[in-house]
Amino acid sequence: MVNGSYTLGKSRNLSRMGLKLFKKEEVSFPNNLEIFILPTIFESKNILLSSIPTPKQIKSTLFNMEDQKALGPNGFLAIFYKRYWDVVGKAITQAVTSFFVEGSMPKEINNSLIVLIPKS
Repeated sequence: MVNGSYTLGKSRNLSRMGLKLFKKEEVSFPNNLEIFILPTIFESKNILLSSIPTPKQIKSTLFNMEDQKALGPNGFLAIFYKRYWDVVGKAITQAVTSFFVEGSMPKEINNSLIVLIPKS
């Protein structure tokens, strides 16, 4: 090392050392190792968890929530959705179904509209 820098010769030696240390090695594993890994979710449960919920299940889940529970940090209370299900139910069902089919929620879900209402 000269003035904090390696010379070209030492740099080549470092490269050779690195190649020796990190060379490709053949690795062999015993056959059937997966028999030692126990499933945490059984196939029948996995099928149930992976299935798209029906509109009836979506409504039932919402209606089983406590009335004063919010669906998100700035969301409406569950009682709002219960009370106005005939108005919002179809959109909620479509959004939840879309999540299970596409794996993402509509980006509009995070949009907010702030309206100032003057006092009379």
